[in-house]
Amino acid sequence: MKDFVVPRAGWAEAFEQFGIPKGRTAPAEEMFEAVNAGWMALGVKGAEHVAGTPSARHVFAAAQNAAKA
Repeated sequence: MKDFVVPRAGWAEAFEQFGIPKGRTAPAEEMFEAVNAGWMALGVKGAEHVAGTPSARHVFAAAQNAAKA
């Protein structure tokens, strides 16, 4: 698969195509903005690992409930 660039103006639509409900793409957009700005380093050697306190089950249940709302 070739890499390609999605212009910032097209991010919401791209996330919607991956299943994020329309009007609820802002958190994903903010995360990608943070990565692009260098504020977050994903998979980079030496990046600080910060463990979350909620369980994965809790996170996914909350996301599922939010999608139903």
